[in-house]
This record gives sequence, structure tokens and C-alpha cells, in this order.
Amino acid sequence: MRIALSVRQYHEDNGEKPASLAELTPEYLDALPKDPFTGRGYLMNIRGDSVTIYSVGSNGDDEGGDVGKLGKPWLSPDVGVRIGL
Repeated sequence: MRIALSVRQYHEDNGEKPASLAELTPEYLDALPKDPFTGRGYLMNIRGDSVTIYSVGSNGDDEGGDVGKLGKPWLSPDVGVRIGL
């Protein structure tokens, strides 16, 4: 959630989405948190006016930010949050 809020703040401050999560450091985040499933960084997918920040989830496969249907996280192969900008 901290990453998603930082993306929103970056967008408000700069009028555009960050091209990568690395652009959030150090101004918006001291460091990027690690994905607990991989030990690597979280992933970001930009589609139109939305940004998805996500983890690969327990299956370890990157499904491109498929975080499922709103209110039905058990249908999600990836785990994350999608925000509209």
C-alpha cells in the first residue's frame, strides 16, 4: 500500500506516472520493499489510467498484474493493488 500511495503522490507532484518503481526512491520511499514471495522488488504494470503494484503471489508466476476481480482476491493469480490516476 505504501508503494501505491507513493505512486499517487509522484503522479500528483509530476503530472505523470513513474516509468519504474525505482523513480520513487529516495524522495517518496527510502527504499523499495521486497516481495515476500520472491525476495526481489514488487512489480508495476501501467494500463491506461491505472497502475497496478503487485507481487507474483504464492504460485511464483508473474501474471502481469492480474489482481483479480474487485472484492474477490481469491481469484487473483497475482497479489496487489490497482489504482486509478
